[in-house]
Amino acid sequence: MSEYGLELAERSEELASQGKHEQASEVMHLAELSGLPDGEESQDTTARVGGGGKILADIKVQKTEWLWENYIPRGKVTMIYGERGSRKSTLSADLASRVSMGSLMPDGSQGIRGGVILVSAEEDTAETVKPRLDCFGADQSRISILSDVEREAQEYGDIIESPFKLPEDLGILQAEIKRINAILVILDPLHGIASGKISIYRDQSAREKFLVPLQVLARNTGAAVVIVGHFVKGNKKNLLDAAGGSGGIVNFVRVVHAVLQDPANADRSLFLNIKNNLVPMQRSLAFRRKLDSPVEWVHGEKPSYAQSQVAQKLSLARQNILALLSREAPRTMNSSEISNALELENPNVRYHLSDMCKLGMITSPSRGMYAAIEQKSSQNSNVSQGTQQTQELVSSNGHAAAVL
Repeated sequence: MSEYGLELAERSEELASQGKHEQASEVMHLAELSGLPDGEESQDTTARVGGGGKILADIKVQKTEWLWENYIPRGKVTMIYGERGSRKSTLSADLASRVSMGSLMPDGSQGIRGGVILVSAEEDTAETVKPRLDCFGADQSRISILSDVEREAQEYGDIIESPFKLPEDLGILQAEIKRINAILVILDPLHGIASGKISIYRDQSAREKFLVPLQVLARNTGAAVVIVGHFVKGNKKNLLDAAGGSGGIVNFVRVVHAVLQDPANADRSLFLNIKNNLVPMQRSLAFRRKLDSPVEWVHGEKPSYAQSQVAQKLSLARQNILALLSREAPRTMNSSEISNALELENPNVRYHLSDMCKLGMITSPSRGMYAAIEQKSSQNSNVSQGTQQTQELVSSNGHAAAVL
């Protein structure tokens, strides 16, 4: 067993002596995973650490600690899903910069200052990640990039750099959390972080070899672990069903968020809380980012319920079609014009247009021509359909906010 595994085994015995048998079992499971040969399955170690039931009266109630009040808990794993192009990585970078500076969170609640670990499997650190964090004003002395780790090449014995992978690099992650006192860990994206030795599409593999070790690590360090994932292709009635990977992933984690393009405004993204087992479901928020500028969050008002519901039901292609027709209104457009403008295949666009007409999302005033449905003005409307005027201001923490 590795040094990291021995340390966890000692921690497991300590928890067992305190009567915390469930936590002790989880920690021992993580200890075994850290020292298993490739392909070997772990065995149940419950008996080794005491096992047995617990008297409910002896269990102390623990209050949930939050990194972002009611949105991202500390000591737990949180998932953020989104379609490609929905600005998921922009959102995670904004959160990283806020935590590094101790700035207010996007909803205006008090933030916590601490270290941040960012693992980005798809974006280049020097070309994309660092310039983005520069733009956001992050305290880069508090941010560690752990996208690559040093390993000893088995064949030659040389030290080489290779991509960070889980669960193999859990020990490295734990050591880095301690080194910089990290309170936020961002793993982006799920399929790029998971090792090829496990399958994130199988419940047992995803839970036992990926989520459980991460959850134990989060609990022991008190860090909030945020994993960014992709939605699968195709239309889903429920966003939780559209989450990439095994369905056991969204069942396991307590809080899940979604990032979707605003169907009424292509320049904005919606941040939706789609699962919350810790507190009541939280209000949706909206944000946008102009080139070479910080993220602007909508403060004071949230996207309307109808707006959020429409976004949840639309694929990214349909969101783009709706946004294009809304921008061009009242002009009508045919399928070829829409295909060229959005760089989509014409047959697919024709299918979407036909279905969107049947669902009452758009209108077809004449054969082969399509337009957005004219929105009637309402004094009671909280959020207009992409035509609202915003007053921009810069808050004292250096982040720009858009106030309706």
